[in-house]
Amino acid sequence: AGILLVLSNTIIPKTVATLVASTCASMTLDISLFENAHNEVKSCPVDVKSCTGVQANCSKTVKRCTKETLRLWPALIAAPRKCNNDVTFRGYKIPKGRYVIIMLLGGNRDPASFGPSANEFSVKRWKVIPPPPEPLSFGGGPRSCSGRDLAENVSVAVICRLLQKYSSWQLKNGSNPLDYKWFPVSAHREPVKFIFTP
Repeated sequence: AGILLVLSNTIIPKTVATLVASTCASMTLDISLFENAHNEVKSCPVDVKSCTGVQANCSKTVKRCTKETLRLWPALIAAPRKCNNDVTFRGYKIPKGRYVIIMLLGGNRDPASFGPSANEFSVKRWKVIPPPPEPLSFGGGPRSCSGRDLAENVSVAVICRLLQKYSSWQLKNGSNPLDYKWFPVSAHREPVKFIFTP
């Protein structure tokens, strides 16, 4: 029960708030991204007022921007895992019962997986076939974050709703969307402020 309290009161709200602000800020850095997303949402036959799969799929651009934001700035920078058996990984022997730390941030920026532009924001990487591997932002396998779909769908729905309501937005002077603190989850060090135009 304690983990549900932490998830519902801390991790999911902070993840969604940071993801929405970071994605919106990233979209201001490339006007074509904003325009593509805005046009997709405006042409969507469904009003984006709720967080269902149909509404959240109204903009491929928003989904790609959100995925790229999660890749570069995951909610957690690392995840501990306990070895249930003796493991040999890349020649290293890890005894049963030991913990390993998976560096999510490092894995998400690995040039071997994401190319030479691994440290740059680029939604183009999610348009190629086959796409790169899924980011490690929410872990993977049976122990991956159970709030993943909720965080992603709510964030995409909020951004789509903002795109329906506003014709543009920009960062307010002095706002730095890329200055993060990382405990317990990533969050902006200072509030990110926008100017919205109806």
